[in-house]
Amino acid sequence: MEPILPTTSPPKLGAPGTVSPSKRRITYSADEISPHALDRLGVNPDILKKEKGMKKLGICDVDIARGEELRRYTGVSQLEPRSKVEFMFGFNDEQLHRERAIKRLGTTEQEIMDDYSRRVSRLGVPNSLPVQL
Repeated sequence: MEPILPTTSPPKLGAPGTVSPSKRRITYSADEISPHALDRLGVNPDILKKEKGMKKLGICDVDIARGEELRRYTGVSQLEPRSKVEFMFGFNDEQLHRERAIKRLGTTEQEIMDDYSRRVSRLGVPNSLPVQL
């Protein structure tokens, strides 16, 4: 018995003669996305570029808000940034380590400041007086 050979081979994906099931185009940059699609999503190209950049860096809006909060409590260095982290976030490694430690302890910067204020306010108060916390 002789083997049966196929008369035609199936077309390869991406070949000029193939028909794609979807006529939508895959886009990779914000410039290629139609303005109509952006309007339907409620975003503009700048927001889209910012979100893509944040995704590449592995950060989210919460991280940015936390960074701004850290800047309120700590002074911003006037020196040139020495590392990429310092350049991106605006604070140095020690400040980042402090923030991570606070998260691990399950507290907030505000609670630490409140405790610090209580301790400072008790300075100079005689121990015989009861202190209410």
